[in-house]
Amino acid sequence: TSGTGISDNNQIKIAKTLNDALGDEAITVNSNGGLLDVVSRVSDKESGDIGHPIQYDSNTSHWYVNVATGATENTLYQSIVGLGSTGLGDATARSVNK
Repeated sequence: TSGTGISDNNQIKIAKTLNDALGDEAITVNSNGGLLDVVSRVSDKESGDIGHPIQYDSNTSHWYVNVATGATENTLYQSIVGLGSTGLGDATARSVNK
């Protein structure tokens, strides 16, 4: 958040918990090499939470699905437009309307 300890834009700080991250308490990562996997899950998030693909746009008062920004990777919008809203069918039991 404050950027202390980060000298340029190719570094990262990692915390064990959200509270540690908010308190600027980073873990120590050594320089001995190795691999580091950063995994993000949405199973423990709700729509609208940071990191969840379903977000709310307060400017348009609509929910949207956040997908890749590259035109070749973002085919969701074109698929929905191609089907039309009536082609999508009824909501399923797993659909949530917030």
